[in-house]
Amino acid sequence: MEGDYFLVVVDAFSSWPEVIRMRSTTAEKTVKAMAEIFAHWGPCKTIVSDNGPQFIPETFKKFCMAEGIQHITSAAYHPQSNGRAEKFVDTLKTALRKLEGTDGGIDSHLRIFLSSYRRTPSNAFNNKSPFELMTGRKMPSKFDLLLERSDGKGDPNVKMAQQFNRHHGAKARTFGIGETVYYQMHHGNDWMWHPGVILKQLGETNFLINVKDRIIKAHKNQLQRRVSPIHQDNETDHYDDFDCNSYSCQNNQVLESPLPQDDPNESRMTGSFDDADGEFSEEVQIQPYVNDRPHRTTAGKLPEKYKDFVMAVLAKHA
Repeated sequence: MEGDYFLVVVDAFSSWPEVIRMRSTTAEKTVKAMAEIFAHWGPCKTIVSDNGPQFIPETFKKFCMAEGIQHITSAAYHPQSNGRAEKFVDTLKTALRKLEGTDGGIDSHLRIFLSSYRRTPSNAFNNKSPFELMTGRKMPSKFDLLLERSDGKGDPNVKMAQQFNRHHGAKARTFGIGETVYYQMHHGNDWMWHPGVILKQLGETNFLINVKDRIIKAHKNQLQRRVSPIHQDNETDHYDDFDCNSYSCQNNQVLESPLPQDDPNESRMTGSFDDADGEFSEEVQIQPYVNDRPHRTTAGKLPEKYKDFVMAVLAKHA
């Protein structure tokens, strides 16, 4: 077509087509075109081709061997052996003939056809398009602009992001218009925090801020929320029910005094508390403090590991 050749490659799993426009059909050019396709999608397991001269030379065989690809050729004079590719060739020729006379050249017509073909669902693949089978998502188009945008709750990518944020405790950082913030301003290899004000939100992550009468576009990771100082009234705190015998109340500050330590020589007073009048009963018993906890001591004892050494020294001086 117009003196050009087209290398047609169709994926057997998804019917995803690749069409490469070529000026020459030598084995070297064919290998180069196939390597370009494999760079995008990875090498395949099997190649089924016709008996064209570009697939017979040793160059193509070495390429398949290096990539671990099994090369199978169809039967001579029987194109139905490679029916999927042959069917797509007929569809391609029909579409390009219909696009003749429209704006653009052959490359523009080819892009229009491939975009429509890859987006169109097929009954043979459970109403899924080649693009959806190849990438796992639907191919966006201009018609999507006519639909209302969803909140993304059903999107698996959004669910994965939400699960990641919950697991790592990440929280969304948002700023309101007019909110005071600190901006991470860089000066050469150093940076400092400078106060600023949010003027406008640009998308989900970028903000327009005012820093020192300069309008700067900043990412939310370069911003920190700035809290204004709170001015409190000089009010006197009251501690009506506070026991000043155990604590010191000076200048409205609560300072905890050290707790008294038990003296073994002192006596302890025990008694019963009467709930009726809130005082101790008259029966008061004075019991001396007795420390009956056994004390462990190793004074004058030699460690066990030196026992043999001491016995040897004593035997030597005996």
